Amino acid sequence: MFAGALFVAVPSRAQETRSPEDSAATDARGGRAVSEADVMRPTELGLRFTPKMAQAMSRKFVEQMTKRYELDEKQAGEIEAIMVRQFMTFAHENEKTGRDLIELMFATMIEHDGRMPKEEAMEFARMSEPLSANLKKLFTNGAAEIGQQMSVTQRLKFTGDVTAAAAGLTIFETRMKRWRDGKVGDNANPFMDPPGVDPNDEKAEPPPEDPTEPKERRDARQSVERWIDWQISPDNNWEGYIKAATEYYKLNEKQVTAAQAILKDCQEQAKKIKTPQWRSQIIENRITQRLTQRNADMGDGPWMFSLEEEYRRLLKPIEELSRDFKRRIDSLPDSAQRAAARESVRRKLEDKGLKHVPS
Repeated sequence: MFAGALFVAVPSRAQETRSPEDSAATDARGGRAVSEADVMRPTELGLRFTPKMAQAMSRKFVEQMTKRYELDEKQAGEIEAIMVRQFMTFAHENEKTGRDLIELMFATMIEHDGRMPKEEAMEFARMSEPLSANLKKLFTNGAAEIGQQMSVTQRLKFTGDVTAAAAGLTIFETRMKRWRDGKVGDNANPFMDPPGVDPNDEKAEPPPEDPTEPKERRDARQSVERWIDWQISPDNNWEGYIKAATEYYKLNEKQVTAAQAILKDCQEQAKKIKTPQWRSQIIENRITQRLTQRNADMGDGPWMFSLEEEYRRLLKPIEELSRDFKRRIDSLPDSAQRAAARESVRRKLEDKGLKHVPS
């Protein structure tokens, strides 16, 4: 991590030395990329972003897009080229802002164990404002160009996905607006809001700190609260499971309706399990676990084992419900749908060199 921070902060020799041609192009454009050759050169401030990096990223994105939108080879190649150019353009337009943000974030969050004090958070928000605007432009321009390479059916699906992704950017912008207005606490994280804060509310205030809470416990609690809802909420993935099952088994309309009924039933059961008391018990267990880990005398022994046993006991009802939900969804397809789905998987895995598909 320290080496990475140095790499970000210190320009490489390649960044410091430029050819006369590069200098002339840069002077002529006044700091803005205009030609294809200029756009595709590595950035010169902070961490370099190179065409090879853009190509690797774009290729991975396109691999996923090919599966999701059933792109043909020509479409995949054209979209990859669009993404490479868009990424490189964005990198050049934001190289100084990106450098400064990375340096601030690395230095601050390393020093404060993944959090930002209020003043640094407000500065980060001020610095991020132009970057957010350019991210919007990247989404808009990139989506428009990519959409032109798609059929109407592909484009409709792609537009829905882009809209969902753009919603995440809107939440980030709202968070940064609050931070610029001073509505941020001393333990901020740029990528998530504290518990109880509506991510869509520009005027939401951070929860007040308890001045009587010891610092070590507060640090442990904030660490737990940052991740706990991801760890204890398998039900958040149930809608995605139905979507995957629908595609895998090619479920018909009647089966999808039945799946939605199962989802509703299981969600009602989950509400009865996930009471405020249940959540508080898990949080306290994980806080105790964090504090124990920091004590060398207790970190790995019977006490820690008892904490983990209690944690598993508390999670057991929601985990069993989640398994039951998936079993019920998997009972919906008929034998022909099951056979076809399995055969499709078998062929794909055999193409990748797997000789025996486990039953």
